[in-house]
Amino acid sequence: MKALSKLRENIFLTSFLPILAYWYLEANYPLRVAILGGILLALLEIAWEWYYNRKLHLVSKINFYLMVIMGGLALLENDGVWFKLSPAITLAIMGGLLGGDLYLKKRVILLEMMKELSPKSFANPKLPLALFEHFIASLQRDLAILMLLYGVALGLLGIYATTAVWAFAKTIGFYIVLTLFMLGEFFFLRLKLKRLFKGI
Repeated sequence: MKALSKLRENIFLTSFLPILAYWYLEANYPLRVAILGGILLALLEIAWEWYYNRKLHLVSKINFYLMVIMGGLALLENDGVWFKLSPAITLAIMGGLLGGDLYLKKRVILLEMMKELSPKSFANPKLPLALFEHFIASLQRDLAILMLLYGVALGLLGIYATTAVWAFAKTIGFYIVLTLFMLGEFFFLRLKLKRLFKGI
């Protein structure tokens, strides 16, 4: 549970400041200022992560590179939609990586991330390891689907909705959806465990 909370916080904080900065700057300054401000804050955010953790998470690196590339296109085209598409592409890539690792490489990358974030939780497991890995694999599958679907929705909002709506969906909205997703996953996990132990 603690490991998943840390994972959720990492996803939540990724690109939070650049998105809010872009929304504020676009509403009050020329578009180029908003794009450059978003890219600059993305750079400061990734520098802070490196300073604080002495490493960069894969999500952070993908998100930063995409913000720079898409921000450059936005500057060239003078169209902020390019910049607003970068978080959607990040989510789609992460969903594809989670799903691809699970079904092509038979690798539960989410389990590896949990071990890295909270190694003490695996010292005295409350469930048999094989059973625990099965549940985490199911969680990884569902999380991959969520990221792909939310990425598509965020991309459509970036194209058709206002910047304020898009920024809300990328920051607070995503946090709310991810929290509800986790609560739903744990609810169904408890149901599965009850049925399993009743059958023993």
